[in-house]
Amino acid sequence: MKILQPSSQEAQSAAVEAVASALRLPTILDFDLLYNLEAVLRLKNHELFDLLQIFMNGSLSDYKAWEVNHPGALEKYRK
Repeated sequence: MKILQPSSQEAQSAAVEAVASALRLPTILDFDLLYNLEAVLRLKNHELFDLLQIFMNGSLSDYKAWEVNHPGALEKYRK
């Protein structure tokens, strides 16, 4: 098992992948544990962090505004 420092680039890449994966899963509706991870909190300037916040507390209009402001982002993180 490898422990990553939350501030490392490797941890940030893993946090982005964790957020993207969680948002793609239709059965995940509670993002509190993910949101409270230090590495995820360090993504505050990342486009997926904003999307995570919308899934937690936002509305459909917030999502549509995010989508307009981040063209191509959904395709970039779709796997």
